[in-house]
Amino acid sequence: MINHKAILLSLSLPRIISAQTACNKGSGYDIYFKGDCTLENFRDAFEETIFNNPLRTPSGCLNNVNEELAGLFGVAPDGLEEAVKEVCRTAQEAKPVVYVFY
Repeated sequence: MINHKAILLSLSLPRIISAQTACNKGSGYDIYFKGDCTLENFRDAFEETIFNNPLRTPSGCLNNVNEELAGLFGVAPDGLEEAVKEVCRTAQEAKPVVYVFY
């Protein structure tokens, strides 16, 4: 008798593993975009400059852009919006402040 659950699990296992691990092993990215720092804007800029760049993301990567970002942030894909908010908040707080005294 064939165990369909085992077959389904074995077919989906590589996808599950790749969704938890980022293919891109680089570090220190500069991502630029216009507009508000939202998940959509951040994801689009990451996809264009990092994810779709064959020099940065291996051709055998099975992750989609959301899974890749989730792997880099160390969160589940449904936690991306909060992770991007935190990155944006950290970047905003890190920018230099210029004081002008009269």
